[in-house]
Amino acid sequence: MTDRLKDAAGWFVLLVLTAHVMQASPVHRQEQEDRPVRLNRIPALAFAGKSSAWLVSEDQKKVLFTSDGGSHWNETTNDFGQVSCLDFIDPRNGWLVAVDENPAHLFRTTASVFRTTDGGVSWKRISRPASTHLMVWQIKLTDQLHGWLVALDSVWRSQDGGLTWQNVSPAALRGSPVKGAFLGSDAWICTAGGMVFRTSDGGESWRSQTVNPQLDFVDIVFTDSKNGWLQTPLSNAYMGVLYRTSNGGETWHLEPRLENDLSLTSVSFINEHEGWGVGQSVIAHTFAAGSSWQLSSFDMKDWIFWTVHFSDSEHGWIVGSDNLYYTKNAGREWNPTLDLRRLSSGRESLSHRD
Repeated sequence: MTDRLKDAAGWFVLLVLTAHVMQASPVHRQEQEDRPVRLNRIPALAFAGKSSAWLVSEDQKKVLFTSDGGSHWNETTNDFGQVSCLDFIDPRNGWLVAVDENPAHLFRTTASVFRTTDGGVSWKRISRPASTHLMVWQIKLTDQLHGWLVALDSVWRSQDGGLTWQNVSPAALRGSPVKGAFLGSDAWICTAGGMVFRTSDGGESWRSQTVNPQLDFVDIVFTDSKNGWLQTPLSNAYMGVLYRTSNGGETWHLEPRLENDLSLTSVSFINEHEGWGVGQSVIAHTFAAGSSWQLSSFDMKDWIFWTVHFSDSEHGWIVGSDNLYYTKNAGREWNPTLDLRRLSSGRESLSHRD
């Protein structure tokens, strides 16, 4: 996709998202009018262990990484093309997908998979999945051999560490796949159009379910083979609420909204009961699988929080509109580790602590 088309699409999404968010929280409307509104500055990111994180720069050309909770950052530049997604199974072993664009053909792109075994210091191209228009949203490895790709119109699986890929898309796939949750050979894929596809045999066969045809789900997470959550978008009447299953996706039910109709943009669960959620001016904590939430107090200036991730009950990360935060005490303190505004402007100093 050309930069011009990306910019146009980005501005369209920005206008829609801004309108819905400002409508949802009128208390913050004047404050938002006084500052420039930005979409998520981080196109892709990954976490492993208690203190390691990797993120893709706003121009999608660089990978930044830390192994000490953000006290120090390094960056890797490579002839990636444009990095669309990445994943790590531990602090040393990771994979990313980058796209080489063909300006002569708008949607004819070639996706490449890269591999690192040193925590992101160096990367090596290991494969090119067999497609000339593969736009990949997500890569996920469940161990050193078994991995998945979720693309614009297809789902792929590898059993040799990403060296080769097989198209295992559901035959009844309707709507673009958006995100997947993967546990070994079990997988769940949510799509535009409110559907969920699930497999228990590595994609050999799929079952489908229409959860809500009025929704385009934006994320799906599972903590085990039974317990999972579907994330709804901000840009509809549901405004970021969750669907939950406790039987592996056989049935889904809508969870209550947060108090004061606050909206969630991202959730992270560490087990079937405990999880975290973030949204516009909100950080929430649940011990009830998302059926009820406790709102956390914080002193952070970001107008919205885009992403939350916890590796255990103590260690977690939040991506805000302007900063990346890290906690090592269950959210009692959130330390700003990276100024995303400086990163976007190309300044050399990466960390708040430099």
